[in-house]
Amino acid sequence: MCQLSFLANPTGWADPFGLAPCPRNYKLENRVDTALGRRVYKNDGIIDVKTPVKDMKIVESALNSPSFNKMKKMIENGATNKDLMRQGYAPFGPDGRQLNLHHVIGKEPGPMVELPASLHKQYHRELHGLIESGRSFRNNKAADREYNKFRKAYWKLRAEEL
Repeated sequence: MCQLSFLANPTGWADPFGLAPCPRNYKLENRVDTALGRRVYKNDGIIDVKTPVKDMKIVESALNSPSFNKMKKMIENGATNKDLMRQGYAPFGPDGRQLNLHHVIGKEPGPMVELPASLHKQYHRELHGLIESGRSFRNNKAADREYNKFRKAYWKLRAEEL
C-alpha cells in the first residue's frame, strides 16, 4: 500500500496532494497514533529493528557530517535501528537513508508522518506546497529547537514500541 493513499476509514489518511499513485516499493502498515502530544502517522512496515545496520544497504554518504560520528561508531559495532532509535537517532528505511519525520501541514508543532527519505525528496514540492517561500518553521530558532528536541524524544519512544 502506498503510504499516502486513501484508506477505507475516512478519518485515516487523506491525499490532498494527489500522491496516491506513488511508487509501490514499500510494504507499509499505516496507523495513526499520538506521541508526545502530537498526532503521528506511523509506518511500522518500513523499520527493520532486527538486522544490524552495517548489514543493510545504507547510503553511507548521508553520514559524512561530524555530527554523525557517534552513530557511525554504533553502526560499526553492530547496532540495529532499534539501538539507534534508543539514542534518539532516526532509523534507516528501505531506501538506505534515515527516515524523515515530515510535518503534515508544515507547522511546528503539528501532525507528523514517518516517510522514507527518498519519497520525501521525490515529492518535496508537493509535500511542502502549503509553506510559502521563507515561511518554514525552520527559520524560527525556537521552533526549530523545539522540533529537534521532539524528534530525538520521539525516536526514543518509538524504539520501545517496536
